[in-house]
Amino acid sequence: MSWKSVIGQNKIKELLKATLENKKLPHAYIFLGEEGRGRYPLALELAKAVNCERSSSEACDLCNSCVKIMNLQHPNLFLVFPLPVGKNEDAHDSPYAKLTDEQIDAIQEQLKLKSKNPYHKIRIEKANEIKVNSIREIRRQAAISSFMPGKKVFIIINAEMMNEESSNAFLKTLEEPVSDTLFIIITEKLESLLPTIVSRCQVLRFEPLGENDIQEALVEKYQINKETAKSVAGFAGGSFSRALEYIDPDIRKKNETAINFLRTILTKSRTDISKLIEELTSTYSRQDFIAIFLFLQQWFRNAMLLKEGLSTKLSGEESNSLEKFIKSYPLWDYPTAIEAVDHSISHLNKNVYIPLVLINLIHGLKSAIGERKLS
Repeated sequence: MSWKSVIGQNKIKELLKATLENKKLPHAYIFLGEEGRGRYPLALELAKAVNCERSSSEACDLCNSCVKIMNLQHPNLFLVFPLPVGKNEDAHDSPYAKLTDEQIDAIQEQLKLKSKNPYHKIRIEKANEIKVNSIREIRRQAAISSFMPGKKVFIIINAEMMNEESSNAFLKTLEEPVSDTLFIIITEKLESLLPTIVSRCQVLRFEPLGENDIQEALVEKYQINKETAKSVAGFAGGSFSRALEYIDPDIRKKNETAINFLRTILTKSRTDISKLIEELTSTYSRQDFIAIFLFLQQWFRNAMLLKEGLSTKLSGEESNSLEKFIKSYPLWDYPTAIEAVDHSISHLNKNVYIPLVLINLIHGLKSAIGERKLS
């Protein structure tokens, strides 16, 4: 069954299914929540359902329409996401017109990965905003009659990255709805959208996935052994996308790098820290650093939970490591540390110079230290 392919989010799945059965589908949705909670997978399932040739409330996954949507090749499906700005590009060019062949190839590779795994996070160098060109392309495509039955579905990924011009253009699109179109706006930050956009959409909030759901999916879909899956689920923070990054073959090395990075900046000299920065930047890519920082961020979250006496469902070795840290730094400011890592991940996604990102993170983490307990 199609809805069952999406991990967790049962309440939202039941709501969408009932909406389709009652034929009361709104013109536009906002799928709100962090990456990896199932926003895009459910958007894709909804796109399949409204275009399925055999069913009206759930995609069959067998008809020509369902197969084409799964492969991101259906003429009624349009994905909009942040793109690089091409050389000498202006607002009237098509979104891809001025991009290089290398950029086009990179985008196609990301879409290929997305078609194979809807939980894959699209990562494109220098893609810092949703361009107004992309929104104008939506308006153009929405106005063209489809030669296929069903609805045209426009999925806007990372909608918080629309700039002012593209936001206003998109608002105009929502204000002048075209029949047989559905807009699904995917975002982590509702406040980043124009209030007038939000008011024209039905907002569905995606809660963090349960650890059991993540663990079961890792075992069933990726044949991860139960012990590893349990550990990864504990660090994933309710995000299946994050869990997938943690099962990278080099994940243990990256996790050790994250802890060593923290240990070095807390206990070593400036010279040692400078050497570490040089070593890390020569060893790891930008995407590697994102994985390392995600682990570090979740490590702080688990330490905060453990300090407050809440269950983290971690292995004994991991719990012991966290307990030692809590004992050594009883006044550690976890929200400040988590925010510092979050800013660093954001800067990496915006292609900020990596050594500068590391230096800023070091300052941010040192501001969270408080007073160390001497034993």
